[in-house]
This record gives sequence, C-alpha cells and structure tokens, in this order.
Amino acid sequence: MAHPLVLVEWVDSSRVVDWQPIKDLESSVTRCRSVGWVAVDADDCIVIVPHMDDDGWQGCGGMTIPKVAITRRVEIDVSESRRASA
Repeated sequence: MAHPLVLVEWVDSSRVVDWQPIKDLESSVTRCRSVGWVAVDADDCIVIVPHMDDDGWQGCGGMTIPKVAITRRVEIDVSESRRASA
C-alpha cells in the first residue's frame, strides 16, 4: 500500500496558561493519538492526513509529527476483505 493507514501515539509539549511562581510549575507532556494515512515518511518526521481521495493523489488536514515524539505506531488493516459493505 502506497499510503498506509496508521494510529500514531505521540507526546506533545504543554504550556502554562497564566503567570505562576516558578516553584509551583509542574512538568508534564500531553499524550496524543492521531489516525491518518502516511503521506510522507521522512528521516525525522511523518506527515499524516486524515482525509485522502481514492487514488491517494490528494489529501486534506495534514499534520507533521516529529519521529522523536512518536511512542507507538500501528498500521491499520484496511484491505478489501475487512471493509464493510455499504
């Protein structure tokens, strides 16, 4: 498959919304999950798109995720035998 459908689990930075004393700050990351077709698989990042045409030529809503942020990547089987009939 030219563009595999994947579930990507990744971590993102978080921010402090209001001014706070430094001693009260807590460290944390935001754990995220995204699903989409892999449009680009570069050395340092992937680009996934949640919407793609049947030909795999056009996509919409692309998001770049740095590979160092990815904690898990699972390919989703969308073979013809698994598709529900309409």
